[in-house]
Amino acid sequence: HRWEGMADVATVGDKVVLTYAVPGHYDEGLEPKSSRSCREGVEHAARWAGVPDDARVFAELVYPHFHGDTVHYGLRPTNGPPMLAHYAKGLWGDSAAIVAREIGAGRILPISADDAVEQYAGNSRQVKDGVLVPDGVSASYVADVERRGLVTHRVPLFELFVKGGGGAACATLYLPRTLRLP
Repeated sequence: HRWEGMADVATVGDKVVLTYAVPGHYDEGLEPKSSRSCREGVEHAARWAGVPDDARVFAELVYPHFHGDTVHYGLRPTNGPPMLAHYAKGLWGDSAAIVAREIGAGRILPISADDAVEQYAGNSRQVKDGVLVPDGVSASYVADVERRGLVTHRVPLFELFVKGGGGAACATLYLPRTLRLP
């Protein structure tokens, strides 16, 4: 089963949001698009990683959001509970309502359409008390993140997408302290 990796995983406290696409829903009204992570693939990855059933929150993507990290990311404020920075219109059908119910509406930081679709704000990445954000995001998005006690660092997307082959989230993958390297 197709699973394109960590870009389709967002951790919010004890919940894990897993995104996938369904051909025909994902590209509804458009020419068929390339395959993305499928539901079976993200389910298999969650089982393999040991994510408890009650922690899994499944959300279906719509085009042009090719991974979950173009729609949302987990945020760990220094002055409150974990949150999901989230663009609800990047999800198909009732997926946004499911995410809001499972995460809790008060624990979602909305991302605007321009910040999500044009500026890739969902591809921001928290590192300790700082958040790497694409350089084109709005001042209001930055202020929303900073109100959570975090420091934002604007990163030129051109440098990451063109030279590095991905965005801030793609370039900063989490490595657990327990990882043993050969």
